[in-house]
Amino acid sequence: MKKISFLLFVSMFVYALTTFAQPDDANSNAPPKPLDDNIHQWMIGEWTGTSESNMGSAKEWQKCEWACDKQYVLVQYTSQFTKLNPDFLKMNAEQMKMSVEEVEKMMMGSKYTGLGVLTMDPKSGEYLGQWYDNWRGSYKGRGKLDGKKVMMHWEGTMGPSDRTVGFEDENTMIWSFKENMSGSAVEGKSTFTRKKK
Repeated sequence: MKKISFLLFVSMFVYALTTFAQPDDANSNAPPKPLDDNIHQWMIGEWTGTSESNMGSAKEWQKCEWACDKQYVLVQYTSQFTKLNPDFLKMNAEQMKMSVEEVEKMMMGSKYTGLGVLTMDPKSGEYLGQWYDNWRGSYKGRGKLDGKKVMMHWEGTMGPSDRTVGFEDENTMIWSFKENMSGSAVEGKSTFTRKKK
């Protein structure tokens, strides 16, 4: 009888422990499960590509890695102009009160670098992002999944922008963007190819 009572007590104790130890989604201090959506998993890797916009053409690179136990995707990015649109150059020269040649030399000789984190809200499923760059820009983005694409709206230092990231196949990533860069409308598209190991 004592043995049965002891086993019953242990069974009830284990049941209570496992029941009350389950995280309550609304009030849990436990971390969410790691990101397991297709978009974030697919982004992981090193990518090279080119960009075309009304500013001109650029050569681009990015590396996407897991961070913080797969709660975030860490993105490192660089872009450098290979060609500038003459109208864009002229407009910037007027805004900066510099010659077209000076602006061209400055823009062709500099490299844009950025660092960001992407994740999902564990409750709503909304896509979230933060971005920082070598112009000391700081941006926050929110968005949603639409088929094989994530559409995000960003707000920050240089103004608002709308960006879409999606994939054509396992090794091709497409970015499209529309932004208001310090009062100038910029629109374009980047195509990246996964770098093979």
